[in-house]
Amino acid sequence: MNIVLKVKLNTNEIQHSALLRTMNDFSQICNELSTIAHTTETYNKVQLQRNSYHGMRETHPSFSSQLTIRAIDVVTATYKKKRSKQPNYFKKTSAVVYDDRVITFRDSGTVNIWTNDGRMEIPIQVYDKERFQYRKGQVDLVYQNGKFYLLCTLDIPTPEKYNAKGVIGIDLGVKNIAVSSLGDVFSGEHIEKKRKQYHAHRQRLQKRGTRSARRRIKTSGRK
Repeated sequence: MNIVLKVKLNTNEIQHSALLRTMNDFSQICNELSTIAHTTETYNKVQLQRNSYHGMRETHPSFSSQLTIRAIDVVTATYKKKRSKQPNYFKKTSAVVYDDRVITFRDSGTVNIWTNDGRMEIPIQVYDKERFQYRKGQVDLVYQNGKFYLLCTLDIPTPEKYNAKGVIGIDLGVKNIAVSSLGDVFSGEHIEKKRKQYHAHRQRLQKRGTRSARRRIKTSGRK
């Protein structure tokens, strides 16, 4: 079973600025790749990488080669979902896709992540540490409300089926308040009789309409 866990990055001012510029550059490269894909009608990942990778490395020499490949993956994935008359557009704060070559999670509660200013060690805040051990694959760096988060995929093992023994099923009803799977019947006759008594009593009090009657209606049936 796969679930997504949101991990907060506790960045300082320098780290925040570096991540934001990295995100902006990643989006810019995605837009350039998107234009190439749209113009040449190249929507296959392998073909787009063959046609554009070296050009991207020449125009963006300081940017991570691995993130450039991830950008190619992102662009071709978007064209599988959506094609229009104009190239698909990526906003400046679109998610950045990291893999284990450009990001490392430490047992000390930090993450070592590639940025435009080099790799940085940033404290992280994990809300589900017990299940975080099942993290696998790529992670998305996202920017929400002025803060950075990592969206991590967790591959949670499917729990073994438990074959219960000696369980008694209970069917709830009105005439018979409960019937067990063993054949035991619990009549609801007495309870239904009490319900009717309280209902008739409340109707009589409502007809009176006095303050005392209204107080008694509120307490009727509580015992």
